[in-house]
Amino acid sequence: MDNERKLDAYLRGLWQDADYLVPYSLIFDELRKPMPYYDHVGIRLPDVYDDDRGVAGIDRYRAMLAHMAGHRRWSEKMVVDNWSPFQRVAVEVFEDSRIDWLICKRFPGLSKTLIALHPMPIQVGDPFAISGFNSNTRHDVRFYHIKGFTENWGDEVKSRLASIEPSYSTRMGAAMRHAAHYLKSQQADKKLMLILTDGEPADIFGSQYTIIDHVDRLPEKLPEVFISLTK
Repeated sequence: MDNERKLDAYLRGLWQDADYLVPYSLIFDELRKPMPYYDHVGIRLPDVYDDDRGVAGIDRYRAMLAHMAGHRRWSEKMVVDNWSPFQRVAVEVFEDSRIDWLICKRFPGLSKTLIALHPMPIQVGDPFAISGFNSNTRHDVRFYHIKGFTENWGDEVKSRLASIEPSYSTRMGAAMRHAAHYLKSQQADKKLMLILTDGEPADIFGSQYTIIDHVDRLPEKLPEVFISLTK
């Protein structure tokens, strides 16, 4: 069985989906560097996928088809005419991450392949920092260093991240101001602060926050939250 038939069987068998596989040449499209996509003609994909980061070419095709099938099944159309370029890119990242999370939840065996193919932010070149916080009344807000902007993503940082535990209250105003102090010093056109907590704010924020009762819905809700924050 040739690779095209294998991929067609994979798409039909695991995803109950089917479409024409329309290859495009990576040689002639080197300048545009198009990403795989689907339209009314079919699923458009590169004519050649070499082995990469320990993942065989045929498994890269399977991961790509799973991602396409996931979007076709779980993504909804969005009207983006009034979005800024930054909003479009950010929501694309959130939505792609949400789809990959749902794929891994449905087919855990794909997790290893998808993780291997996804670069860490440090590999992309975007500086990022991670901090934690909790509070015991307004007079005792604790801010924890996990990773600095210039720190390498190594074992020490991973150990700090793995050791965090939920405790105390969620008074986030002071923590946000402290984090903003570090974020302000970064030289970048766009800066983003994401806050994930296990409880609603203990500060007085009015209605400027979103409660997600079930953590399983977090990837689904992140694009909506981001758009509401960046209007």
